[in-house]
Amino acid sequence: MLSATTIYNANYWLDLAKTQYYTQGGEPPGYYLGRGADALGYEGNVGKDELRNLMKGFGKNGEKLVQNAGKTRHQGYDFCFSAPKSVSVFYAASDRGIQNVIRDCQKEAVNAAIAYVEDAALFTRRGKGGQEIERATAIGAAFEHITSRAGDPQLHTHVLLANACVREDGTTGTFYGRVKKDQNGKVVLAENPLFDHIKAAGAIYRLELATKLQESLRVEVVRDRFSFELNAVPESVIETYSKRSQEIDDFMQEHKLAGSHSSQLANLQTRTKKQEVNRQELDSTWKQELNECGLNPLWAKLQTEQYLPFERTKPLHASEAIQEASTALTQEHGAFRESQLVERLANESIGTLRTYQELKSSVDTAILGTEIEGIDDPSELVSLGIEKFERLLTDKTHFELEHRMCGLLEEHAKDRSHKIGPDLREQAIRNTEDRTGVRYNRDYLSALLYLTIGNVPGRDVGATRVLIGDAGSGKTTLLATARDAFERAGYRVVGAAIAGKAADELTSKAGIQSTTVSKWFHELAKSDGKRALDAVQHLGRMAARTVNGKDWWHLDNPCFLDENTVLVIDEAGMTDTPQLSKLYEKAVEAGSLVIWSGDDKQCQAIGHGGFFSLAAQATDAARLTGNYRQVSEEDKELVKLAAAGDARGVIENLHERDRLRLSKEKEDSRTKLVEEWKMKGIRSPKEHQILVSTNEDRLAVNEACQKERQNIVKRKIGVGFRNHENQTIFRGDRVVIRENLILSGQFQSGFNYLFEKAKHFVTQEREAVQRVRNGQTGTVVAVNPFTKEYSLKMDDGRFITLPSEIRDQNRKNIFGAYHTDIFGRDRTRKVNVSLGYALTTHLSQGSEYKHSYVLTGGRMQDRELSYVQLSRGTHSTKVYATEREAGMEICLREKRKEAIRQHDTPKIEELEKLIEAASEHRETKVENSLLAKRLAASHKKEFASSKCPENQPPLDDKEELRIKEEQRSAVLREGLRI
Repeated sequence: MLSATTIYNANYWLDLAKTQYYTQGGEPPGYYLGRGADALGYEGNVGKDELRNLMKGFGKNGEKLVQNAGKTRHQGYDFCFSAPKSVSVFYAASDRGIQNVIRDCQKEAVNAAIAYVEDAALFTRRGKGGQEIERATAIGAAFEHITSRAGDPQLHTHVLLANACVREDGTTGTFYGRVKKDQNGKVVLAENPLFDHIKAAGAIYRLELATKLQESLRVEVVRDRFSFELNAVPESVIETYSKRSQEIDDFMQEHKLAGSHSSQLANLQTRTKKQEVNRQELDSTWKQELNECGLNPLWAKLQTEQYLPFERTKPLHASEAIQEASTALTQEHGAFRESQLVERLANESIGTLRTYQELKSSVDTAILGTEIEGIDDPSELVSLGIEKFERLLTDKTHFELEHRMCGLLEEHAKDRSHKIGPDLREQAIRNTEDRTGVRYNRDYLSALLYLTIGNVPGRDVGATRVLIGDAGSGKTTLLATARDAFERAGYRVVGAAIAGKAADELTSKAGIQSTTVSKWFHELAKSDGKRALDAVQHLGRMAARTVNGKDWWHLDNPCFLDENTVLVIDEAGMTDTPQLSKLYEKAVEAGSLVIWSGDDKQCQAIGHGGFFSLAAQATDAARLTGNYRQVSEEDKELVKLAAAGDARGVIENLHERDRLRLSKEKEDSRTKLVEEWKMKGIRSPKEHQILVSTNEDRLAVNEACQKERQNIVKRKIGVGFRNHENQTIFRGDRVVIRENLILSGQFQSGFNYLFEKAKHFVTQEREAVQRVRNGQTGTVVAVNPFTKEYSLKMDDGRFITLPSEIRDQNRKNIFGAYHTDIFGRDRTRKVNVSLGYALTTHLSQGSEYKHSYVLTGGRMQDRELSYVQLSRGTHSTKVYATEREAGMEICLREKRKEAIRQHDTPKIEELEKLIEAASEHRETKVENSLLAKRLAASHKKEFASSKCPENQPPLDDKEELRIKEEQRSAVLREGLRI
């Protein structure tokens, strides 16, 4: 747990010092830390006047440490290192001896985190215009506290880093930082290496604290995602001693603003109320309270004696930890920074007794193994050079794959085939205009010319062509026209998509026969003999069907490539690079034309990704920017703002049009969403779709919607069936298929006939093979309680019947027969069918709905996800969020809007004052709210190879060589074998 605050005015901290908070008042005196403090002779306890002068930029003897000392300036940073709550509770329950040990562990952990900051994040400038940038060391003052502002035990340490640092030659200066503002004074670019390493420093602190506690007290730590807790402390006690949030909530209730308890303004308003503490009185009070819970000094002593000594793990550099971390980071980002590697390794190492120095040496060795010849054990990392003052890295396997993709792209650019004449192109355009009624504008004509000829001003892009279109811009319509033109010229056009649903959309709307990328891999891997055998077996099956009086159906396999083929890869931005590379390599070898279609602003690939963006740049991709999906201009503007990552604009657009719904907690947001959805959504759920970010929200909202439907629908809902998520689905429920299925044979068993007679249930003639795709939606129209089958009316108009259970394909033995249970019956599994009132955003991508209801929140929320969510609704989009996400300012403005509707003049005036107060705090402005930060944060994956086109990391003059030598020396000092 690490928070960082920029100090522009140290009066707040100095005023607290006046009340004897920092330097006296029962808390231990502060101490200096940082190699810069040692270099300038700062040692011993921190004095109030000395601290004041240091924050103003003056040294011990009054000398200027910085040029603008004493003037209005950025004075420094406040880093707050807070121990997990269980550690603080254990501290409060222990005797003085154990408490001193815990304090020492806290101090060592803080020192390790600051050491990391000095090693990786501190830079300063010198020379004319500050052009020379070099490393520096910090001058800090640390103050240990044991209580929160609510009086709970909370061990934490404030570290005030003065905005003054010491260079290698002993001179001083300020931290490096660059701020660029637009004409209105708004910060559009802020570069500060210090804040790029906050998460890594916090991870180092938690790792070091856990290790020191384990070594010193032999207590058991339990990793909790990115942190840890002491296993001995009950969770109920931890919750009891978390009163700070309740204090903020009480403040907001006092001002008639219940629900904004976590806002920055309330936090700031209550922060100054901290009273002088007395450790002895607090210690006595806590021990009395904890004794009632069975936690006392004797209990704490026993906990330190019960746990067995740990066995230290193997050295980190000799394990697979770095390789696993780099692989995971490459999947998430494509290319990642060194600080991200350190953060992940530190989090993964909690509980292993590793220290920061061991981790640092291991990372240094791994990076040096990629850059310096003579390393005995080269790493699986590849260094891509320097970005934002730290190394940019990637996984070696992924780098080689991307580099091979670059070679294929360059080779395919030399192919000048697959060009369509103007006559055929014009015929295709007229055909599309007659069929759809849409008139081609200049952008469409330019994009079609690019796809059918491959020419851009000044050069020919060859046989790889990329089409990028914004949501609702008409990519599918353009692909249908291109398909028509290519087929008129005698080419065969086929498609591939990562999801079966997207492949079906390409088939039905663009007329391009398509299947999944996985199916392409499976078919292309077959030998010619295997294909011939499949054809013979198919002919045998069809002959048997003819004898039995059944229809003959043809084996239509589009998965082959030749010079006469045009391969369209749809939703290419969501497709993993390993999957793309195999298919792309086969297409290049066959001499086929490849058209990549997608939107680089939508959701990214789950695994390794990034090639789509590079291919778009290399081929000067055609772009469609119009929006023909949303009906109103306001909704079109909303989608445009979301695509640009303008978080404030998105929130303002929703607020002004009354499309933003705020609630106190996440559960309240769900309830409010379902209440508004049920007014029209129950009768027409196909047109009223709910979109969520996480599976947890999906399950909760679907269950609530199902209950509302059952309460309103008066007629008997009949029997249901249990699905793979242990939900009961009834007739009339909205469902979504969660897997690709190909079901052969007849399943009705009198089922269709029975319901046709009893309920006038109309069915269509069933085919021998039924295909359903992951993500397809429909409505349950009948459930057979005897055969465990149910019929669905799919949104594409088909009626299909599915069994609730099927044979598990993964349970075949080596002879090809299915494993059976003890009674000889086939082992089965439930078909993956879920309630579909609410869908996750990834399932909804590529679809559109008349009205959409968006529930925000969760770590998955980002710019790409929000863009997809806000672009699905054609007629309306409503967003449901918590007040904590929206921030104080937008909450107050929403309440003012409600007060205006109620003509409550006193409340309007009070809210106006609070809005003005909130606008004075930049932490509480709309653009600084949690929701705005998520809307603006892009998780777009980078293409790693583009950072280093020659397969060797670029060396950055003397500074880079010096940094490398420093790291090499650090490794040698640790005595590691390199």
